[in-house]
Amino acid sequence: MTHAFRIGRCVVLPRTRQVLRDGRDARVGGRAFDLLLALIETRERVASAEELIDRIWPQVAVEPNNLYVQVWALRRALGPGALATVARRGYRLAVPVEPFDPARQARGGRSPRDRLIDTLADDLTRAVWTHRRITLVGSDEALRARVWQAASERLRQTSGSPVWRLAPTVLADGSGPAPATRRILERLRRDGAVVVVEDADRRARAAMADLASDPDAAGGLFVLATAARARSLPGERLFRLPTGVRLPAAERAPAAAPLRWRTRSVPQRPAPEPAAR
Repeated sequence: MTHAFRIGRCVVLPRTRQVLRDGRDARVGGRAFDLLLALIETRERVASAEELIDRIWPQVAVEPNNLYVQVWALRRALGPGALATVARRGYRLAVPVEPFDPARQARGGRSPRDRLIDTLADDLTRAVWTHRRITLVGSDEALRARVWQAASERLRQTSGSPVWRLAPTVLADGSGPAPATRRILERLRRDGAVVVVEDADRRARAAMADLASDPDAAGGLFVLATAARARSLPGERLFRLPTGVRLPAAERAPAAAPLRWRTRSVPQRPAPEPAAR
């Protein structure tokens, strides 16, 4: 399923199970969100009440009133006229359902170079969602930074959650991540979080691979690493930037770009002071 949809005044984020109405969380409950996903999938036709009940409560016997309650809740979230009842047939969405790319909404007149960066960032974003582990490779540091930062903003907007930026040094110091760092990563992995590792060497990428591929992971990490040059590791995809494009160093996107990063490093505990004699 597409990672985001626009339905009238609302944006639907399936991955985080959120509905944003005019930019604010509409607080749709779990069953109502399941109903919305079913209606999105059947948007070209009318979905019967029986079909919707089977989708929302599989292998559970429920009364039709349970569906009516969720229809009412969904109508309140989407706004008037968004969900139609077709007499004696069922329900369907009454407004267009469109794939939604938040980044495209802000684009106006752009230079050819900016449009290239937009295109690369779009492709990189799709690659991360599809393959989970991507390393962005390019020798031009400014272009590499512009592309991964733009992609990170797209990942943040479509996931509805922060993108976590980790320094490669906390991942691979010769023995792998420290225990405290590993605990943080395990929590992020359970949440299906997006993690960016800039200028990652082979050991750092291998450490992320081990964490992302842990068979006990319930959600799994989405990992975007960057490197000036790299050879792919098992299970890793490389996204190579065009070699003929170079940007002035001054065009590197500033560190204060509108990304809500959360950088996590593990503070070292001070050594205990000797006991006074």
